[in-house]
Amino acid sequence: MLPGDEKVTRRRKWDDSEDLRLLELVRIHGADNWRGVSANMVGRDSKQCRERYINHLDPNVKKGRLSAEEWATLTRAHQDLGNKYAFVSLVLVSAVCWALRVLVARCHIYPCHA
Repeated sequence: MLPGDEKVTRRRKWDDSEDLRLLELVRIHGADNWRGVSANMVGRDSKQCRERYINHLDPNVKKGRLSAEEWATLTRAHQDLGNKYAFVSLVLVSAVCWALRVLVARCHIYPCHA
């Protein structure tokens, strides 16, 4: 790569128009073509687009309290798999691995209830 060829991306907050654009591009290109998506997002690279979608915009990710059944599933998976949250999130499909890690860490400090 020659100097000046790299794509400059500065850290900045996502705004609503970027979120809408990202959702539209994921609908067009699919949730597995992050280079194609980011090519149409000014100032965002493929990693930023992927993480924003998976962690915040994916409609399949649950953003609320866990049900008693989900909590039991999470507890069993964590006991079986330990701190391998990427694998634990495969068991609890509607969750993102980083969110599970935060939840489990918080529950070790403050007792959690389903």
